[in-house]
Amino acid sequence: MAAIDKGVVVGRWQRKREIVIIQSDGEFTAKGPGKKLTSGTWIIKGDSLEFRSGGATRKFQMRKHLRSIYETASNERRAGMRSDYLRQK
Repeated sequence: MAAIDKGVVVGRWQRKREIVIIQSDGEFTAKGPGKKLTSGTWIIKGDSLEFRSGGATRKFQMRKHLRSIYETASNERRAGMRSDYLRQK
């Protein structure tokens, strides 16, 4: 897939009990289960998105239809599993 357009990324994305709000100024806010809030910065790096918060980096890919982004788990227990975040209107 080609480089991702910033206009497609900005907005609200949801996965089960987690909501991620991506802002055009390079900031994001994520609300997980138990009202846990996380915030940080995001950048487009080629054909992927990188979210940075508190020294941790998470990498996401955009699906071809542009309606969802996904993260592929790398830890041993969940290796290879994908978590999809759907675009909300």
